[in-house]
This record gives sequence, structure tokens and C-alpha cells, in this order.
Amino acid sequence: MAALRILHTMTVLSDGRVLVVGGGGNSTEIYDPSRGIWSKAADTIEDREEHTATLLKDGRVLVVGGASGQPFPTTSAAVYAPVADTWTPSTQAAR
Repeated sequence: MAALRILHTMTVLSDGRVLVVGGGGNSTEIYDPSRGIWSKAADTIEDREEHTATLLKDGRVLVVGGASGQPFPTTSAAVYAPVADTWTPSTQAAR
């Protein structure tokens, strides 16, 4: 892992890789356990820690709430698309 993290989330993606979000700014990383390799992924739209991350049926990941630079809570949400390596605000991702 390239970034020091605390209060982050780790989500197992549909393909077995692990998405690591937040807990150290807006950086995102992916761990591939089959190859033992960490790689950088697209940065989140805003800093997050103490958030939730949920794998959706279509393989995307919904990230909600938490804090955006302690002690500032956020109620925003964003969706990560692993295939495209992109983040979209949740209000746009549903379209």
C-alpha cells in the first residue's frame, strides 16, 4: 500500500481484487491478491474517512457519508466503476 491510512474501507470487488478507499486523503488503491500487487486507482471526488463502501450487484462500489477532513461530516455519496476506473457523484451514477 502506498498511502498511510486510518478509518478507510476495503471492499472485495467482483473480480477478487480489493478496493481501498479513503483514510488518507482522496487516494484510492487496488490490491490484486492473485498477483500480490498494489496499484493506484482514480482519486475519489472528496476526502473520506469513517465512510461506508458497498459492492453493488453490477460490480460498482457505492461510497457514502463519513468525514471529509475531520471533523467535517459529509452526507455525499459517490460510485466507483472498477472497469472504467472512474468516480461519479451518486446523483449522476443512477442515470
